[in-house]
Amino acid sequence: MKTLDWSDTAWRKSSRSGDTGGQCVEVAAVSPMVTARDAAPTTDA
Repeated sequence: MKTLDWSDTAWRKSSRSGDTGGQCVEVAAVSPMVTARDAAPTTDA
């Protein structure tokens, strides 16, 4: 399996993200695809 390097990726907040700060989805165009990530803060138990 190929490992991807996301360090130079230009992420932006998706228009589908919540406005309250608790839900944040970020998207980036990484040719030839578009990728998404959950950028909400996590809490460790």
